[in-house]
Amino acid sequence: MRNHAVQYSSEPDFGWYKLRRSWPSVYESHADLAMETWTKLRIEVAGRSAKLYLNGSAKPSLVIDGMKGEDLHGGVGLWSFTDEEAYFSNVRITPAAPQPIKNGSDAAGSMRTRAEKRGDTYVLNGNKIWITQGSVADVICVFAVTDPGKGPNGISAFVVEKTFPGFKVGKLEKKMGIRGSPTCELIFENCVVPAENLLGEEGTGFKTAMKVLDKSRPGIAAQALGIAEGALDYAAGYAQERMAFGKPIGQQQGIQFMLADMKVEVEASRLLLYEAARKCDESAPDLTLFAALAKLKAGDTAMKVTTDAVQILGGFGYSTEYPLERMMRDAKITQIYEGTQQIQRLVIARTLVGKWKPPAAG
Repeated sequence: MRNHAVQYSSEPDFGWYKLRRSWPSVYESHADLAMETWTKLRIEVAGRSAKLYLNGSAKPSLVIDGMKGEDLHGGVGLWSFTDEEAYFSNVRITPAAPQPIKNGSDAAGSMRTRAEKRGDTYVLNGNKIWITQGSVADVICVFAVTDPGKGPNGISAFVVEKTFPGFKVGKLEKKMGIRGSPTCELIFENCVVPAENLLGEEGTGFKTAMKVLDKSRPGIAAQALGIAEGALDYAAGYAQERMAFGKPIGQQQGIQFMLADMKVEVEASRLLLYEAARKCDESAPDLTLFAALAKLKAGDTAMKVTTDAVQILGGFGYSTEYPLERMMRDAKITQIYEGTQQIQRLVIARTLVGKWKPPAAG
């Protein structure tokens, strides 16, 4: 599995299904796997290729999160969410997260993509940016405003197929990292969507998105931890071979202290992540808190550990002939997507002190 992950880490095509040639048989019935098991698999894959982690993450975020098609959509048109072929063949699924142009973290307050009910269809108009694998997906979960006067309660979710009229792929982003995973703009120009493709009821889309985040943030934490662990393993191995001042640099106290600190951060992140994964499986009431804790800790760990790993290799760490510069670039995204580190801190703080509401006037 590791060899294939490295091989496909920089290819522009959708490489996750290729990884299945070395897929352990225990993971064949993946739709029934616990989140804790998926977490361990994600760590292993991400340690070799953040791209392959991404290419395999969309389905678990929708299936393991208790959001199977029959739960939200009456089973109509969502068979691929629970079908193995959706994961490893040409049926590719991606959630078009609520990131319309100029929104970022303010998804609920600034969403501009609209969905207007017309008879037995909805007509979608708007743009989405930074959509992971949007250019290769066959099925897309799109969030759009159905009632502008209701704020977050006016957002709905739709299943959109790439063959629907009015749908097209826009700009492909040129990114700092995770270059093997395509990220693009999606354009909806009078895109006609059957009314039966509404996920759940009108106005429940934002709640659906937040429910996914509680389960997908530990997934990003697993990606971050895998990157950090891979970087630490490589740096430790290099430190045992690189000779300087008459002995391996791993015997120099300065390098030893760096490696020790890196190990502490990796293992602390692992324990917090596993706890979050267990709470996912249990649907624990404090899941939102632990999902944010795990994502925050692991994301920061990935950035620090990869940066230190590059430092340990010195000039070679800065070279594209070695994997650490890629790991460092890949690590940065784990501090940004699925909620920035600043958003995670807001989530954590609000569980401690609540969200203040100004007193009513008069």
